[in-house]
Amino acid sequence: MPLELCPKCGTSRNMNVTTARREVVDFHGNTKTVLTEAYHCESCHSFVRSRDIEESKGNHGHDPT
Repeated sequence: MPLELCPKCGTSRNMNVTTARREVVDFHGNTKTVLTEAYHCESCHSFVRSRDIEESKGNHGHDPT
């Protein structure tokens, strides 16, 4: 589990990560798949952050960084 600073607890906590996959259409009319990861504090369940990862045919949701 990732360790992040929870703004509500005020200390580092383990995060629960949920993912959702959706298709979006860009301004060129191309359909892309986006994976959204939402991070919530394991202790108080507060939302901490989220990030969107564009999936291409080769990366299957793996962030290259």
